[in-house]
Amino acid sequence: MQGYALWYRPRATRNNVEAIRIFERALEIDPRSLDARVGIAKILVSNVTQAWTDTAEQDIARAEQDAGCSLAHSTMGMVRREQNRLDESRFEFETAIAFDPNGTYAHIQLGWTLVWLSEIEAAVERCEKALRLSPRDPQPRATPKANFAATGRNA
Repeated sequence: MQGYALWYRPRATRNNVEAIRIFERALEIDPRSLDARVGIAKILVSNVTQAWTDTAEQDIARAEQDAGCSLAHSTMGMVRREQNRLDESRFEFETAIAFDPNGTYAHIQLGWTLVWLSEIEAAVERCEKALRLSPRDPQPRATPKANFAATGRNA
C-alpha cells in the first residue's frame, strides 16, 4: 500500500525510486507478492515512457516477468506499446479489461493504443467509458480525447 501511495503522487523520479524500494522490501517479506511485482513493473515502464532511465531495455525485461491479473496485463500493454508492438499492446489491455471490466486504467491505456493504431473513434469510446466508470479520477482527464480537445483538433 505504501508503494502505491507513492505511485499515485504526482510523477517524480524520487517518488518512483522510493516506491520501488518499498515494493522490493515487500518482495523480501513475501517473494510471491503479485502486487509488489506489478508495482515494480508499472514504475519501470513509467520510467521508460518518461525517459527517466538509462537502462530501458533491462527495465522492460524486468517488467515483462509478471502476469496474471488485470494490473499485470495493463503493465504489459504499456511495455508492448513502448516496444511499438501495438497489436500485442491492444491484446494485453483487452485481457486486463476481461479480468476487470471496471478498471479505468486499462480502458484509458487501451484508448491510447487505439490512437497509435489510428482507431480514433474506438479510442474515444474507451476514454468515455473510463470517465463514466470513474468520473472523479484525475487520471482519465489525460486521455486522447482531452488532448484532441486541448489542441482544437477533432477526434
